[in-house]
Amino acid sequence: MPSQTRFKIRKGTRQDVAKLVALAGVLMPDEASHVQRTRALGHSLVDPDYDILVAMVGSQVTGFVDLWTLSDFVEGSNISIIQNLVVEPRFRGLGIADALMRRVLKLARRRGAREVHVSTEMKNKKAFSLYRKHGFTKLYAFLEKSPA
Repeated sequence: MPSQTRFKIRKGTRQDVAKLVALAGVLMPDEASHVQRTRALGHSLVDPDYDILVAMVGSQVTGFVDLWTLSDFVEGSNISIIQNLVVEPRFRGLGIADALMRRVLKLARRRGAREVHVSTEMKNKKAFSLYRKHGFTKLYAFLEKSPA
């Protein structure tokens, strides 16, 4: 992909669901089925505390970042959580992830977030580099367990 490839970022809509679900498989291919992802994204899109930004090259969805904003009574304010950020592999290196981060952080500020949280696997050095570039400095353990 040429480095001068133009892309735009816009708010995701219901019309993007199929493409976003397919792209989610790039991030976590074995985590959920197509049906499960479609249902979950459909529910999220109607939640007023949820936002998804989509990167487009022409008419193709090439990346996304999604954000949850919630009231944290301990903080005494809103916080935002970047849930996922993914760029299709063949479009990486064009600045799409960087642009998605700039836009989602601006959105978190507009939503009144006092803090923004993001998590990634410890081995994902490129993600760590991106997040540090955008001012993320504190490291905390984020553990995961199925409630079953």
